[in-house]
Amino acid sequence: MLVMEKPVSTFVIHLLILEIEASLNLKRELTALGHTVHTTPDSEELVTYPADDAAPSAIVIVSDDRHRKELRSIVRDTAVDTSQPVVVVAPELGEADRLGLLRGGAIAIIENTYSVREIALRIHRLLDLRKPEAEGAKASRQVWYHGEHELVIDENAHKVFLNDRYVRLTETEWRLLHYLSSRWDAICAREAIIHESMGYNDAYPYLRSLDAHVKNLRKKLDNPGWIETVRGYGYQFMGQQEPK
Repeated sequence: MLVMEKPVSTFVIHLLILEIEASLNLKRELTALGHTVHTTPDSEELVTYPADDAAPSAIVIVSDDRHRKELRSIVRDTAVDTSQPVVVVAPELGEADRLGLLRGGAIAIIENTYSVREIALRIHRLLDLRKPEAEGAKASRQVWYHGEHELVIDENAHKVFLNDRYVRLTETEWRLLHYLSSRWDAICAREAIIHESMGYNDAYPYLRSLDAHVKNLRKKLDNPGWIETVRGYGYQFMGQQEPK
């Protein structure tokens, strides 16, 4: 009698195809284990996916010998720009290469000498162990609305998505947006913003700098209405927790 592996948890998996046949076979096996699998041949597309509210997500990079030299940079760039766990499936690598991938942000490296079914099951078990952690991260996301726009602020990953598009912020812009959005029902004094989000005790020399950061942040959010200026006092975040 054939015994099927019952899925313990499901992830949305973004599969980077650097080797076509192995990737498509792996997609089939991961789907059979209950995961939703999206494929892309472009590593830059991996960071444009916001985390799914219905399920945690992960990235699997399937490589071969032709991409051995560029694999480390792909993993590093992907891990920097996303909060999703990154798993690498690759040919046998030397210790220096393995350490480089792990230091670059990969959570695990699985050699492609195993069968596709075993690789899929290893990924499945690895992600299943991380599900409580992923669900905790999911709980840290705040979703805000302004008009027809949706803004997702991921506190754990320090990442922002506007209408499902990743918005690259500087560290100061991130702290500013997080500070204002966490006090969405209040007007925040400029001095308090500078002191608490930028870390400066003496606010006066940084008042113009704050205004410049707000201006840049509004531009990146494509709508100045997210942050309202209260003349003579400070700023207020105008996002709503329910769409209108």
